[in-house]
Amino acid sequence: MRQAAQDYINELEKCDLGIEYQCVNALQNTPWRINEFVVDTLRQCWDSGQEWAGLPPKDNLPLPKYPFSKEPKYLNDAEQLEFKAFKSSRNKIHSFNNRSMSKRIQVERTIQIAEEYKELDKMWYVWQLDFRGRKYPVESFLSPQNADYSKALLEFANCTTITNDDEARWLAIHGANVFGVDKVSLEDREMWAYMNVQNAVDVYNDPLSSKWWQEADKPWQALAWCYEWALYNNARQFGEPFETRLPCASDGSCNGLQHLSAMLRDEEGGKAVNLLPSETPQDIYTDVAQRTIELLQQQDTRMAKEILDVGVCRKITKRPVMIVPYSGTRHACTEYIKEALEDKCKGNN
Repeated sequence: MRQAAQDYINELEKCDLGIEYQCVNALQNTPWRINEFVVDTLRQCWDSGQEWAGLPPKDNLPLPKYPFSKEPKYLNDAEQLEFKAFKSSRNKIHSFNNRSMSKRIQVERTIQIAEEYKELDKMWYVWQLDFRGRKYPVESFLSPQNADYSKALLEFANCTTITNDDEARWLAIHGANVFGVDKVSLEDREMWAYMNVQNAVDVYNDPLSSKWWQEADKPWQALAWCYEWALYNNARQFGEPFETRLPCASDGSCNGLQHLSAMLRDEEGGKAVNLLPSETPQDIYTDVAQRTIELLQQQDTRMAKEILDVGVCRKITKRPVMIVPYSGTRHACTEYIKEALEDKCKGNN
């Protein structure tokens, strides 16, 4: 376990951790390999220097040039205001470039590792736990729990054979999920995947020109899915079995609130986090956003009106809601909301 106090370690030594060891060993015994289609495409995209969804800019944004031919101390009042705006703009670009640097290093190092390991038939991860029992690979770059492009670079070394549409169902649903078509029924998601077979084939044939996958919520995992979906449907056309290695993700709905709702037998909360049967998935973050709008509309204050003008969306409410079960503080929630509102004002949402 990482970052655990010794007293906690001593306490755990008295517990029966047999099931926990089985879980960790199951993860550590799972072999992976590199998805060559994704790593080759990612390398070409990164080296192109163009903008690609899910990746930071490869180069620094250019800084604005000093707009005057005289020193700042000789500027008049109007020019001083323009100079102040120039400094503010320049500082923002400086900050953005500094933040992007670590992301660029992450991308380049992840690609290098994938290229180094793509010749291997199998590879394994060492896993560790945090104090809550959540499990993470020790590797900090290329791993199944890292950024979207990192997840897309990995596939299972052992395949599963698909022989009919029933067995392909979750492959289809996974495609809809990574494209953001995840607020409709499972049947509608499956139908969506079959309606977009040709789009997937186009991406398979030329991923740099056919950029449909770039429109996805998780573009690099969408790229990996397009490749797999195109191959499956080609095999399906000829009635042939298809061997897939693509990990199909299944996520919880605000896991912390799921646990709280289950322990408290909270029917309303349980419904909001999909613990109760429902034809279409529920979304607690959208529910909170809608309730927030209703409360703001009841407030006759300048701040309420300004926030309504900016707009309260799911992305603004998600982080504050997520940390409620983990003893998130009022201060932390305030900072998350402030950051989200600032991003929205900048046009990033």
